[in-house]
Amino acid sequence: AFMDIGQGDAAILKFPNGQTMLVDCGKDASILSALGRNLPWSKRDLDYLVITHPHADHFGGCLDVLARFKVHHIYVNGYAGDHGQLFESFNSAIKNEIRVDGAENIILSASESLEIGSTTIRFIYPDHDLGKDPRIPASQAPLDINDTSVVLKVSYGTQDILLTGDMEKPLENYLIQKDRHILGAEIFKAGHHGSDSSSGEEFIGAVQPKFCIISSGEGNSYGHPHGS
Repeated sequence: AFMDIGQGDAAILKFPNGQTMLVDCGKDASILSALGRNLPWSKRDLDYLVITHPHADHFGGCLDVLARFKVHHIYVNGYAGDHGQLFESFNSAIKNEIRVDGAENIILSASESLEIGSTTIRFIYPDHDLGKDPRIPASQAPLDINDTSVVLKVSYGTQDILLTGDMEKPLENYLIQKDRHILGAEIFKAGHHGSDSSSGEEFIGAVQPKFCIISSGEGNSYGHPHGS
């Protein structure tokens, strides 16, 4: 379920074995009412939480999620830049979740796969340690936090979903050159809220989606999604 949380991203995956994965949390506590519409009222735990990158409209609501839910596994991209007080509070909330509830914190630094209830999760990016070097390998493009986004592909049966955070064209081009065949998916969550800096023609040609999801707030100040 791609949840309505205004200008931001938040998607909840519910697996056949009953486990759950939340990918991004929007910017504020509106994530809790969105989860309330998609999960049983009595549910107080989440098996997996993935934060694609440290922009407030993707991790801001995670503070409320971590306060409300017991989270068992937390995946982050490992980017170690300075992001202000909100991000410091978020990191403190993760440390508290580890200390109090025994959560596992996983810093993604290589392409890897996870099997959950007959579903395969492929973490396509990051494929290296962003804490040591947050840049796209061999790219001449300047560092953009959007291009540190966790990119993951969810495969169940013959259906695939590609989730891209705020990925923009430099990272798209890198993934095409690395392995364009892994990008194919029936459902595509467009990068960066439908910005014209994302979803390049060659990348869309590699994905070949049947459905495209754009998560952006109505009347947002960025003009997302941009026209063609």
